[in-house]
Amino acid sequence: MKKTMLLAAMLTAIGSGSAMADDVQGGQLQFNGLISATTCSKIVRTERGDSNTDGQIYLDSATPAEVTTEIQTTATGAKPEPFSIILDCKDATEVTETTIAKLKMDSTFSNTKGTLNNDANLTVSGIAAAKDVDIAIHHDKDGSLTQMKVDGADTHDATFNASKVATYDFIASYVKASATATVTPGHVTTNAMYTFTYQ
Repeated sequence: MKKTMLLAAMLTAIGSGSAMADDVQGGQLQFNGLISATTCSKIVRTERGDSNTDGQIYLDSATPAEVTTEIQTTATGAKPEPFSIILDCKDATEVTETTIAKLKMDSTFSNTKGTLNNDANLTVSGIAAAKDVDIAIHHDKDGSLTQMKVDGADTHDATFNASKVATYDFIASYVKASATATVTPGHVTTNAMYTFTYQ
């Protein structure tokens, strides 16, 4: 039996309508949610602790001089930060030790290299976005690194253990947007959505 689960749903609602005055001001509301019939729970684990379904990955600050390379298929970039996505399907009767989980990531910030562009339109605490820096994600499977392309197509497998838990270990890092890019200081903020199936 094949199960498909969407683990994060994002909807941005922007108000529209006729203006009541010439100087109308407003903002955005972002709603995040999930409707799922799955019996699996999802945990994102970082050094700051566990969170259900959605996670915040914090990389240490880097100087522009430390971000020296663009994406490498089997090596991380600057300031690598480990995190894990854990699928706990203990209540799913169809999951066994032979069941394979298949995980993908996608984002509106993804690019043709499979890395995540920085949100250049966002100012954080008065700080503009860093330029020419991306976030790379690598899958650390038994000590072997492979790039997790954030493109909605690249699929990475994991097996469930006897407790019906499958764990994906990842590493996020800073990389240059291109080999000739000049990284500038500023905040780095981006996001990705992950989905998985198991069968």
